[in-house]
Amino acid sequence: MLDGIDEAANMKLAVEEFVTKTLVLMGVPLLVTSRPEGIRKRLYSRSFIIMNLQPLSGDQQHKIIEKQLQQNSFFKHLVSFSKARQALEEAFQSNFPESSEDRSALEALPQTAEEAVAPATAVIDHEIFAAVFFCAAVRLLASAGLNPGCLQLPQDPQDAEKDAAESRDVQKRLSIHSKKLGMIKADFVCPSAASLASLCKTLLKGFTVQIDGEPASLHVARRWSSFQDPGPTRLRFLRYELRLTFQDTSHTAQVQIHHAECLSVYRTLQMQELWTAIRVVSVSGYPAAPHTGAGGLETFDTMLEARMSVFDAICRIPVLLSVLACAFAVETQRLPQNLYDLYEMGMLSTLERRVGKDRVQAVLEMLQAIAVANHIAKRRTFQAEDLRAALKEPSQLALWSQLLEDGSVPLVKILALGDMTGEFQFSHLSFQEALFVRALSASDRDRQFRCFWGSDTSLNSSLNDPFYRNTFVIGRGYLGEALASSQPSFNFDCQPRLSGLGREGLRHLLAGTRSLRSLHLGNVDLGGQIWADLVNSMLPGLSLQELVLSRCRLSAVKPLGALLRACPKLRLLDLEGNKNILKTPSEVAELQEAVGECKLDHLEVLSLRWCHISASSGTCIKGFLTANCPALTKIDLQGNRGLSRSLFAGTFLAACIQGG
Repeated sequence: MLDGIDEAANMKLAVEEFVTKTLVLMGVPLLVTSRPEGIRKRLYSRSFIIMNLQPLSGDQQHKIIEKQLQQNSFFKHLVSFSKARQALEEAFQSNFPESSEDRSALEALPQTAEEAVAPATAVIDHEIFAAVFFCAAVRLLASAGLNPGCLQLPQDPQDAEKDAAESRDVQKRLSIHSKKLGMIKADFVCPSAASLASLCKTLLKGFTVQIDGEPASLHVARRWSSFQDPGPTRLRFLRYELRLTFQDTSHTAQVQIHHAECLSVYRTLQMQELWTAIRVVSVSGYPAAPHTGAGGLETFDTMLEARMSVFDAICRIPVLLSVLACAFAVETQRLPQNLYDLYEMGMLSTLERRVGKDRVQAVLEMLQAIAVANHIAKRRTFQAEDLRAALKEPSQLALWSQLLEDGSVPLVKILALGDMTGEFQFSHLSFQEALFVRALSASDRDRQFRCFWGSDTSLNSSLNDPFYRNTFVIGRGYLGEALASSQPSFNFDCQPRLSGLGREGLRHLLAGTRSLRSLHLGNVDLGGQIWADLVNSMLPGLSLQELVLSRCRLSAVKPLGALLRACPKLRLLDLEGNKNILKTPSEVAELQEAVGECKLDHLEVLSLRWCHISASSGTCIKGFLTANCPALTKIDLQGNRGLSRSLFAGTFLAACIQGG
């Protein structure tokens, strides 16, 4: 077995030749592992079966975690929380298949909505209203084919059917809770997706039933759904605030509608307790992160969901799990927010243990200087003379020498060492990549980085280069903003054209580019899923003023609408040559739905040249532009039979048209 053949440094070519031209011919059974970009694949394609390594299974993750971090209670909570999230997701997918109509209907519900209903009466008889609610709820459930046992108190762990005595007990406790809380609280626990969807529809229409000869009605006042965004706990349910009216008096009832299996998994795995434990620890572990939704600040659930997604991804990849183990080796109660944060935590933790707190920054800066020189030269290993060229400060060279005399350099492997010579490499290439990202994020367009991103051409070349693939992955959310802060205009319409690998790197580069104002993607092939992925990576926080998407082979309008909604100050939009969008009235309607009520008040220039828009879409596009783009001064419509000048006669747009 040859594990990590790409790590063989200057011996790699000789090793590959020996493996493929000698050992293979001798009939020696071989297993070779490497990064895809770290080998000459053509040498292996004839004699080897090439496979991608699968992520670690849950059992493998658990064993590694137990071995490396068995004493860390916070980490154990995270692992348990992650497993519970996965179990809840599996329960949901099993009971709500992606193709089912019930799931589509529930996911289409808005996250929040308010209805116009009469306010609750200030003074009411809680015992009477508890009895009325109980009777109305039982009949409501019966209308959906459900038995009375589906009515439960919010913390009631029993899902089984209840007898009459137990039902009376539920009614009594409803009264007690109503007096204490000022409202009735209950759960409707449905055994199937169909019954949950049916109950939801009935409530939205309003439900009235006769009780003791008097009408009792339930009407929705407010509603909230977690089916679109289940948050970090992954529990999907509906919460309705109902107005219960009886004998000219109204009371408030808050009901949560759950799926029985999903709620059972949630309770069995103690998800609420795990969430609370992590919240208590994280409040002190994230002093700089706000946990309130006021003013658009990050809520705790938003923060936790983002970090748990990173945590789940980390636990599936051995090298990332090892870096996380390094980070948690020093007592910490903070989750990394992304891959770069993970590497920074891991490197700082390792340096603190190896050289002490007082020397951490000095050693980090020294290692960064080496990593930058290596990565710019696309070197995996470095010699003693490379060190002397990279460490320009005498103090850094002295620090390196001192660490060598002490026996080792943190994060570095010593491959060979002589009196005046030596060969070295970082313990893993990703440490070199992370240090390179750290330097780029701080230095913007420093002279030493010109060959990496000093021009549009060099940036395209770097995005296309397999050696830099993981650099852009680790630098997601950092590199693009660092570049945009000094150069707010990106132009990718140049040679070399972005390859498939380059477009993947582009997605990582554009993530979090808050300072970007002009984005030119002309002739970049964005057909298929990459277009939606690219838009999702840029949102939120984008504030473009110019966007060029000419001849990009766009095939979906929903991502375009999301992008326009996020950039209300957009002044120029170029869609020239995109023949596969806005072909039908339904696509224009989809664009309007995605843009919503956010008007493009600053849009002055629009190009739809050669989009081949048909007459059936023309009227809809006219309606979209007149309703959403009041500041337009120039519209290029050449090459669109469905967008004639006569179509816009009588509108302010008539004077703006060119080429129609």
